[in-house]
Amino acid sequence: MAATTLDELKEKLMNQSKGSIVSILGSDKTEEWLSSPARDLNRILSGSLYSSVQVGNHIAIIGPEAVGKSSFMALMLADAQKKGYIPVVIDAEGAWKPPFVTRWGLNPDNMIRIKSLWIEDIMVELTKFIENGFTNLAIAFDSIGALESKKMIRDGTKKDDVKSDQGRLQKDIKRMLKMLVSIAKFNSSIVFSAGHYYGNPTGYGDPEKIGGGFYYRLSADTMITLKKSPIYEFPNAEKKAEKGKILGTSITAATLKNRLYPPFQEASVEIDFQKGVNENAGLVKVAMDIGLLEKNGSWYKCDTLELKIQGEANFYNKLNSMDITPLLDKIEEFLKTTGYSSVNRKLELQEEEKEEIKEEEIKEEEKEEVKSNNSKNLNSKKSTIAKMTSTKKSKT
Repeated sequence: MAATTLDELKEKLMNQSKGSIVSILGSDKTEEWLSSPARDLNRILSGSLYSSVQVGNHIAIIGPEAVGKSSFMALMLADAQKKGYIPVVIDAEGAWKPPFVTRWGLNPDNMIRIKSLWIEDIMVELTKFIENGFTNLAIAFDSIGALESKKMIRDGTKKDDVKSDQGRLQKDIKRMLKMLVSIAKFNSSIVFSAGHYYGNPTGYGDPEKIGGGFYYRLSADTMITLKKSPIYEFPNAEKKAEKGKILGTSITAATLKNRLYPPFQEASVEIDFQKGVNENAGLVKVAMDIGLLEKNGSWYKCDTLELKIQGEANFYNKLNSMDITPLLDKIEEFLKTTGYSSVNRKLELQEEEKEEIKEEEIKEEEKEEVKSNNSKNLNSKKSTIAKMTSTKKSKT
């Protein structure tokens, strides 16, 4: 029998396919990249200063309360809106208002909000998206942990055990996440979601304790965890009382999972309450690490920009007031040709330890299952022998 050719296989599959999308992988359309205003964040997400996340993916942003998850999603939606995507906010917390989205660069008159905390209602709306084939959407889900089931109300009215519904809710969340992923993958769209866990906003916390169940983590192409600290007027003061007013927030972002770039990278994002996002935050460290910037005592020197300035504050102010494209281009070239790593080794080791624990748990479960099966087989044999002995005695 002659070997099947690629053209024969493609033609038969494409002609006989019912619903599946069959194509040559190399000819598939490359989805568009979005960009955040924070270049260091872009770097850990894509390996480039100028792009962050790619359409066709689910981006999970996790962290404790008030760490900036909604703000991060709004920043991403703003760029998507500029590039022609329709922002759709699934607001389970009722927190998205026109002043909030306007602050982050979104036009509230050109975006859709679906407001409900009931998972049944949200799944109905997502079904409409899929059945109608809506495309070019930028969906923000805020948040997974706020979802509830209407069954809780029915059970409460009937005075039944409300807690018994949690298993059903987790299954529905899993189904809903599959619907969101399907919209992202097959409708040229992108999905952002916020996952909440309780803890101190100055720490990363434990991603295993995110509301929404284990499938939430599996469904994400990229998972970003956040922690924050205040930016003070006088940050170098020894006593807190002498640090002055809080001018903004410094957020450290780390990738726990990333299918588009190596994970466990860390980036700095600074948000000034008056000036907005500092697009160059974190890049001084990168430039120093790769030899494009020198620090000698209190002096900073950058030959690429022909700069030599004394004082950290003076240097940062100068960088933020001038065109630093030549420096950015050299950093970008280094990232593309040589690579640069800001891996948080502690996070990486924590994830490796968790994977090892999971593997051991699976092995123990398999051993217990084998023991259980052997015990059942043994009892079955004993029962069969007992029956045979009983039959012989009765015949005798």
